[in-house]
Amino acid sequence: MEEYKKKKILIVNDEEEKISWLEKDIHDNFKDKYELIKFNNADRAIDNITKGLEYDLAILDSHMYTEGVGTHGGELIAKISKKKHPKTKVIMISAWCPDSREDIDVLLSVFDYELNLSRNIKRYLENYEE
Repeated sequence: MEEYKKKKILIVNDEEEKISWLEKDIHDNFKDKYELIKFNNADRAIDNITKGLEYDLAILDSHMYTEGVGTHGGELIAKISKKKHPKTKVIMISAWCPDSREDIDVLLSVFDYELNLSRNIKRYLENYEE
């Protein structure tokens, strides 16, 4: 009999309260269905990724940067590229808000924009479609 292996979700955000919120939201909606691996800076996450650990989903703060600490969110996203980690789905999040309607329109035209985190997790990890 094949042992059930939990899918792994990587959460990286430089704000601890956002990590806690994401963890709670995932737990409230999925209980213990997924294994959560959390880091509060991109450098620690990259160290983990370069050791060969694979993730099914990565939830990354796209505007993460702490002065003097090192890597920012954009560099982390590049490390989890489709070429290097083709099975890892990525959800980018940010508390950053564009200054203008034009900036918002650009973002919406480039990204698959979805506000519901639980729906995205289902879509990416459970082949769920509405």
